Amino acid sequence: CQDYAHLTLLMLRSIGIPSRVAVGFALDRADYDPSTKAYRVTEEEAWTWPEVYFPGLGWIEFNPTPSRDVLVRPGDDSAALAAAASEFDVFGTFEDELFGEINPGDGGVQPEFLAPDAEESAFVALLARIVGWALVASTALLVAVVVFRVLWNRMFSHLAPAARRWAKVQLLASVAGFPAADERTATESAEDLAARIGEPGGLRALAVAYTRARYGGPEAGEESEAEGDALDEDYNRVRRILVRRGLRRISRFGRVPGGGLPRRDAAAGASR
Repeated sequence: CQDYAHLTLLMLRSIGIPSRVAVGFALDRADYDPSTKAYRVTEEEAWTWPEVYFPGLGWIEFNPTPSRDVLVRPGDDSAALAAAASEFDVFGTFEDELFGEINPGDGGVQPEFLAPDAEESAFVALLARIVGWALVASTALLVAVVVFRVLWNRMFSHLAPAARRWAKVQLLASVAGFPAADERTATESAEDLAARIGEPGGLRALAVAYTRARYGGPEAGEESEAEGDALDEDYNRVRRILVRRGLRRISRFGRVPGGGLPRRDAAAGASR
């Protein structure tokens, strides 16, 4: 029944008749149980059949499979068929017949359905491919960003807030090409970095908070909510600058943009 139904569908559509395939069960009178007044349905009654669309009638089922009898329809459809005959052209296109009732137009000659131009089809396929790859790339980028953020935060999760901020600044500064000298204190490193990228206030606040937490004892490292929020804002400003510098350095294959030593270090180097 599946083969017969689908072959009928293909033949009908090939000449423009709107059709579809339905799947369900075919019932026989022998399946009717008078005691329960119901049909007994099993998998053996599973069936597939085509349905054809007639304007004015809707979807009408047919059974082309020869192993079953032709469908018996109750009543007389002659009046309905006569009414539909004037509207239905068996050789009309699918769009004309299926949507003619919805938008009949002015009754004039309707244009024939034309296959899309080959160049237009190729362009649409190329555009769909580009959009698909763009979606894949954006999804991969989003996943990479999420994974990086998780790993980035986990690297410093064992540190106190002040030490965590300063450690991130030091690492970002190294990526941007401004590593801190081992002999410099946190405050001196902040001054050196500020001479290169700016933000002296934010860098100094982060360095002072780190120094106080690192060397001032347990109580000195405690932060109020307001202090923590202010230091987070300082860190975010410094981070944005360092990330931009780092990306610019990567795009220039490791060359530090606006490189060079601060004025104090440059003068010391010249005197040496």
